[in-house]
Amino acid sequence: MQDRSMAEPLAEKDFQKFIDHLKRKVKGGAVPPCPICGTNGWGASGPEGLVRFEKTEPRAVAHGAFPVVTLICKNCFFTHLFAWIPIEQEAKKNV
Repeated sequence: MQDRSMAEPLAEKDFQKFIDHLKRKVKGGAVPPCPICGTNGWGASGPEGLVRFEKTEPRAVAHGAFPVVTLICKNCFFTHLFAWIPIEQEAKKNV
């Protein structure tokens, strides 16, 4: 998991926040293998990426965008998205 060569890699301080978040949240403290191909090689990038959404149905409460960190399988390129703002806020609480 330490190789971050895909896309725009996280800055070292942000990468550490992300790793610490995963250790706290993931059962067993380690990133599981890819659910698609079963390999264990991941790359992380962001939080420059944004997920954009629009209020296209009556039940939606808002529209806009938020920064994400991506965790990308280096074998099949399956991608997990993690909302960055809550991770960063949690990191500030745990300092």
